[in-house]
Amino acid sequence: MKQLLEFFDFQPGEVVASLGASGGFWEVGFGAAVPGLTFYLVERSPDLLNESELAAAVTFWEKQTGRPVESKFLPVIGTETATCLPSHFFDKILIINSFHEFINPDAMLAECQRILKPDGVLFLEEPLAKVPGELHGGCGRRLFTETELTDFLKQAGFSLRQSVSRDGTDFWTVFEYTFS
Repeated sequence: MKQLLEFFDFQPGEVVASLGASGGFWEVGFGAAVPGLTFYLVERSPDLLNESELAAAVTFWEKQTGRPVESKFLPVIGTETATCLPSHFFDKILIINSFHEFINPDAMLAECQRILKPDGVLFLEEPLAKVPGELHGGCGRRLFTETELTDFLKQAGFSLRQSVSRDGTDFWTVFEYTFS
C-alpha cells in the first residue's frame, strides 16, 4: 500500500476514476491515507460494487487507521465498453489488477482518453506474464508481457512516463502513462 501511495502521489482535491474497482477496497485505503480525494469507482457488476461492499471497506480502513475516512467514493456501474463517466474530468485513472480482464481493452483505453483531463495520468497496476500466453492464476484470463502491454498502450496513444516493480517482484508492475 505504501509503495502504491508514493507512486500515485495523490493530492487532496483530486478526482480519481478507478476502472474495474470491484468493491473499492484499495481505493478506500488510498482515501483513508489521503483525505479530500473523490473516487469514482467503476465496475460492470453491482454484485461486486455496491453500498454494502463500500461500507465494509470503509469500516475496515477506519479500524486500521483509527480515524474516519475523509474521502468520497461514488459507485458507477459501467459496461464492457463504457465507463459512464464525464469527459475530461479526472486527474488520475487507476486500473488495478483489471486490465487483463477487460473484454474490449481498446474501447476502455478510448474511454480513458475521453475522461482524463488534458494533463491527467493513467496508472496501470498489472500482473505480467513471464512468457506469452501465460494465464492469470485467479481468473484464468491471458496476461500481457511487459512488451505487449507497453506496445498496446502506445498504439492507443499513451506514452509511458515511468514504471516500478511492486513489492520488489517482477510479477507485479505499476505503470504511469500520459496521453500524448
